[in-house]
Amino acid sequence: SHWDCYYTVKSKTRFHSGRLEAVTRALGIEGKTSIDPDVWNEARLGYPDAVAEVLAHNDGDVLILEELCKELRPFVKVIRKSI
Repeated sequence: SHWDCYYTVKSKTRFHSGRLEAVTRALGIEGKTSIDPDVWNEARLGYPDAVAEVLAHNDGDVLILEELCKELRPFVKVIRKSI
C-alpha cells in the first residue's frame, strides 16, 4: 500500500498551501531549508558541488517528511481495496 501525505494535508487541513515548507511551518516542524535556483541549475548541469548541495537538501526533506507523516498519521483512514 502507499500513503502520500500531500493528499492527507489537502483533504484534512485548511492550510493555505500543500507545500512541504508551508505545512511544516504551520505544524511547528523545523528544519525545512530553501535552495538557491542557481544551485538547482548548476546541479542540473552536473556541477559536483551543486549536486552535493541538492542531495543534502533532499536528504533533509526526507527527514522532515518522515516527521510530518508521523504527525498526520492519526488523521489517515486506511481502507483495503483491490483494483
